[in-house]
Amino acid sequence: GLDDAALSRAAAGAIAARLAGVRVTPAVGIVARARAVKGPYEIDCLAQALRIAEESIHAVLGELKAGTTEREAVEIHEHAVAARNATPYATTITFGENTALPAAYPTERALRAGDLVRFDLGCIFKGYRGDVARMAVLGEPDARGQRAYDAVEAGVQAGLDAIRPGVPGGAVFEAAVAGVRAAGLPEFRRHHAGHGIGLDPAEAPWLRPGGDPLEAGMVLRVETPYYELGGFGVNVKETVLVTRGGGTVVNRSHRGLVILD
Repeated sequence: GLDDAALSRAAAGAIAARLAGVRVTPAVGIVARARAVKGPYEIDCLAQALRIAEESIHAVLGELKAGTTEREAVEIHEHAVAARNATPYATTITFGENTALPAAYPTERALRAGDLVRFDLGCIFKGYRGDVARMAVLGEPDARGQRAYDAVEAGVQAGLDAIRPGVPGGAVFEAAVAGVRAAGLPEFRRHHAGHGIGLDPAEAPWLRPGGDPLEAGMVLRVETPYYELGGFGVNVKETVLVTRGGGTVVNRSHRGLVILD
């Protein structure tokens, strides 16, 4: 069997040529299912990667003040990650109206009073991914931002509460979306509420309609992001280990909206 999901057509052809006379069977699905359940070493690496990512956010929060630019914040994060023998990836730290952009390069946009700050970032440790999203605000948040944050956090918690072995990924998705809507964003729409994380930042299983049943040993990333283009965006990501009794959150950092002086 050959897992050719990440291979170019040329690379797949070269492998097939080397195996002339051997029947090559696509094994993408088989490998994905095997990788979905993690072993103790993998779980430990994922926990350490997440810890490093969260510590980097703490380092940035300690330096943020009015006038700090997005680019400067990203530099602090990436230095903190590198100092812990990990590699940063997919770094998004945005302020104010830029928080409405799901993925954005850092700019010279400076932090101002009243701005929301969105962290959506990760790192790679021993090949495994840590990924986390957190929110902060310089000063007091306005009513719209606070309402959106509270709803998104409620959705994440509803998704976490639904996790246990045997539950379909679609049921976790439905619980998370319903949680956001019930907590203040009735118009909320989303195509998934998270997925597995491991060697890749997004891998099986997916928390979406029709998703496969969960199994003990899976490590999931749960999220219900909300964006208002031209306004603001909020996101919270939690990493959870599926256990026999339900789900255990791996994150150590505070999940609430951080108020910066």
